[in-house]
Amino acid sequence: MFTHLSKKVIAVFLLFSFLGSETARANPEFASPLRFSPEKPQAFHLDIPSGLGKVEEFYLPHGEKDFPFVVHIQAIHAHYETARKIREMIRHLEKNYGVNQILAEGASEKLHPEYLNFVSDSELNQKIINALAEKGELTGVDYALPNSGLEAWGIEEPGLYRRALGIFKKVTGGRERAEALLNEKRLALDREASRFFDKDLRELVSCWLKFNAAQKGMLEVFSFLRGPAKA
Repeated sequence: MFTHLSKKVIAVFLLFSFLGSETARANPEFASPLRFSPEKPQAFHLDIPSGLGKVEEFYLPHGEKDFPFVVHIQAIHAHYETARKIREMIRHLEKNYGVNQILAEGASEKLHPEYLNFVSDSELNQKIINALAEKGELTGVDYALPNSGLEAWGIEEPGLYRRALGIFKKVTGGRERAEALLNEKRLALDREASRFFDKDLRELVSCWLKFNAAQKGMLEVFSFLRGPAKA
């Protein structure tokens, strides 16, 4: 179906596509650079250590001299490494930018870090807190509050939160059925592809799909593309 030249062009194109995707994953600043508009002054610089996260966007009110400094942190839940990074990020903001108050999701009243004082021995108490965080029992905010000068308040309205939680559980409860339907559609697409794609193109498409689904690593992709690119 394809000449050697066309296979080589496709392989090289996919190689650059894979390389670009992997670079974006490894370098957050490349994947999501800061965005500005002409009316947003650029004098202010928010510095977040690269190992903790990335700044996706910030906004400064035009013509305003005094305004509250608000940082919106987005992250996954019940994940120890994420909680640890949020703790370090919050402490970084407290130390370098004077942040002293947190508005936390998942709570509807003031948070009490003293509730995490389980024993009088501070070293042992910290080990207990660390163990709870590792099990996903503490959020990054919970993890950051002990031994800090921070104050935290929950922002949720209990009734709305319970309703949203019920919807979330309903959706996640149907995950197996959804996966079964998606697999059925994938198989149907594979059957259609077999009618129009030759063996080489099917393998290229399969490699690309598996890479984007994190089922193949970069070295496997390079190994696969080596043949068509040299042909």
